[in-house]
This record gives sequence, structure tokens and C-alpha cells, in this order.
Amino acid sequence: MIKLVPVHFEHVNDWWPVVVPFLDTFVGKRYTAEHVKGTLEKGLYQLWLVMDDHYVVAACITEIIQYPLVKEMNIMMMTGSGMETWLHLLDNLEKFAIAEGCARISGKARTGWSRLTRSMGYKTTHMFIEKALIDAQVPNPSTEDSSSA
Repeated sequence: MIKLVPVHFEHVNDWWPVVVPFLDTFVGKRYTAEHVKGTLEKGLYQLWLVMDDHYVVAACITEIIQYPLVKEMNIMMMTGSGMETWLHLLDNLEKFAIAEGCARISGKARTGWSRLTRSMGYKTTHMFIEKALIDAQVPNPSTEDSSSA
């Protein structure tokens, strides 16, 4: 049975080895895996696992943002295998967002998500574009010179 399981911030470390493989498409440009883990452990992001019996088939990271005019849940990342079997679980995220006082839910996603979520009431309001202006390399902590600190 497919279900969405919230991971309490105190248990992020317990699940981290299972979560890391899902981060490949998320980390690198704006975040490191350690940044994401630290922010989850502080309770500033929320970690969700899609479980098929005892197996994790997808992972999701959300963030509650208080804008000046509205409180919103941002789906930062939702990725995994067998999307057609768990996409309906977005409803659980919506219920959580409402319970947290959010008036909106949003996320940045690949274009295919627009087609898949349209029937669930989601609409594409903007397109996200980007261009690298410099070759920003993510520092590797194992190769950084600790004497410069």
C-alpha cells in the first residue's frame, strides 16, 4: 500500500541514507546535501517519504513560507519512481498545508508535472527560467583548506 509518511525533524538523520539518492536532481546548483539535511533537522523544511509497504519509492521536501500577503507551502522537491502510483498523495500535502494555515501550495517542477497535476486543480501560472552567469562550483568540504578559516 502506497502512503505518504512525514518524517519528524528529530528523525531526519535516521532516514538520511535512504533520502540521499533522491537528492541527485535537487542539490548542486543552489543547495548541498548537508545544507538540506541541516535545514530539515532544524525543522525549517519538512521531509516526506512515499512508502510502498516498507520501501521508500519517492521523497519530498517542503517549506512553509510566510509572505507579506499569504502563507504558502512550497514543494521544493518531489521525486521518485512510479509517480503514477503516488501522485494522488499531493492531497495529503494539501491537508497538511491547510492545517499549518497555508492558503496556497506551489512548487517548481519539470514541465511534465503541469500536465499530470492539471486534473487535480493545479495550474501553471509561471515558467521558471535560469541562466548561469558564472561557473559557480559547489565547494567540496573534504578538499577545502581548513587553515583559511
